[in-house]
Amino acid sequence: MVVANAGIVDQIARADRLSTDGWRKEVEVNLSGAYYTIRPALAGMRERLGGRVIVTSSVAAMIGVGGQVAYAATKAGLLGLVRSLAIE
Repeated sequence: MVVANAGIVDQIARADRLSTDGWRKEVEVNLSGAYYTIRPALAGMRERLGGRVIVTSSVAAMIGVGGQVAYAATKAGLLGLVRSLAIE
C-alpha cells in the first residue's frame, strides 16, 4: 500500500493574479508529489498483481474554490491520476 497525502494551499489569489511560480509550486507539491510518491510502488504492485493506492484529494476538485485555482486544479488532477492508475 502507498499513501500520498501531502498537499499545500499556499497561493490564495484570483487566477489572473496568480504568479507562474505560485502555480508551479502547488502543482509540484500537490500533483507531482503524489505521482513521485506512488511511482516507486508500481513495479511491486504489478508483480503482485495488485495493491492499494490512497490519495487525498479535496472537495475543491469537484466544485472549485474561488481564489484557489491552482489548488483546485491539482486536486482534480489527482482524481484523474488515480482513475488512470486503477485502469492500468
